[in-house]
Amino acid sequence: MYIAEWSKEKGSVHLFRPDLLNVPSSSVILGVAVYGEDKTLPHAHADSDEWFLVVEGKGNVETDGQPNILTTGGTVYTPPYMWHSFQGLEGSFRILYGIYSWRTYTRPGECEAIVPVQGRKPLILSLKEARAEASGGKLSLTLLEPWNVGRVNCLGVNYCLYAPGTVVKAHAHEALEQVTYVASGRLKMGVEEEQKVLSKDNAVYVPVDAVHSLENAGDEPVAVVNAYYVSKHLWLGSVESFFTKINPCTEPSRLRYPSEI
Repeated sequence: MYIAEWSKEKGSVHLFRPDLLNVPSSSVILGVAVYGEDKTLPHAHADSDEWFLVVEGKGNVETDGQPNILTTGGTVYTPPYMWHSFQGLEGSFRILYGIYSWRTYTRPGECEAIVPVQGRKPLILSLKEARAEASGGKLSLTLLEPWNVGRVNCLGVNYCLYAPGTVVKAHAHEALEQVTYVASGRLKMGVEEEQKVLSKDNAVYVPVDAVHSLENAGDEPVAVVNAYYVSKHLWLGSVESFFTKINPCTEPSRLRYPSEI
């Protein structure tokens, strides 16, 4: 079973990437980032969209120069090319983030203005604004899905609460990878033949078609963030869903790749 754990000592870190998983076909990039009161320099991904979900604290996720003040559960989705930066307010600010098809990382030029661009908007949601579904001791709050982000590669991000004793029976997702991050409580997770008890800040990766189940066997509610990624090797839709062309207006000297960061 692929399990990653975040701790304060680790700070900002990737939890899952294809190279860390040793699964070259994976589409998953997921990590935790921690920010203080100094605002970061803006950056963008010319070939990828990205989402951020606040797991602790209060802070500002600035998009194309516009502030967005968020607290726990607040979520921001940014389309390709959108500038974004981060700043903690009132102490440490910790977010969970996911990136789709990331290949480049770019900074604005010295004289480039960071302003809103017509037709390029972020999506900002609180848990209260999420689509809610309740069944059998489970409350699912769907934050991101294709209809509200307009891109089929972002198949879903939801925040789920499981009451004590709740069981989600074994099932699998065709052509989808899943990451489950435990925000609070203790969760018994099964993936294929393995079973593990996960606690706060543990995350588990579920491969395509892997049979998995979960159970809240404790006395307290469990809160998790589930993120779903389309496997680019099994997806039958447009290739454009996964690989957008690099902006031809971007100078090659300003492009940076993950290995250079």
